[in-house]
Amino acid sequence: MDTSLHDLMDTVESIEFDAQMSVFSGFNSFLRALNENSTITQIKQLLANSRPKYAKIVLRVIDLLAESTDPQFAHPNDVAIASYLYVLSSSKEFSVLAAEKVLLVSNFMWAKRLAETILANRMVVSQP
Repeated sequence: MDTSLHDLMDTVESIEFDAQMSVFSGFNSFLRALNENSTITQIKQLLANSRPKYAKIVLRVIDLLAESTDPQFAHPNDVAIASYLYVLSSSKEFSVLAAEKVLLVSNFMWAKRLAETILANRMVVSQP
């Protein structure tokens, strides 16, 4: 049975996924872990040539960014948003749009670093 995009997004936003991905101390290690993660791979496969699915991910990033958080602490959706940026990065159009939105919020670590990379390079970080 194929897993739906919605189910995969639920996994990315889960506490378990956050804990699994939060153990990495370096940006390159974090990116490598995303690249090797089966949930991320499945999302990338579902996004292949599907503008509506890319748009759904961008809209979810915007929704997560709109959630009220305490700016003194790390954003609780940092890993999820960084993961979405990673899968979006195979589309310059969608990744730049989401990255620009992420940089408007101050309390990110992984998402900010990936957004800066996307915008600085204006290039693809992950491949579909």
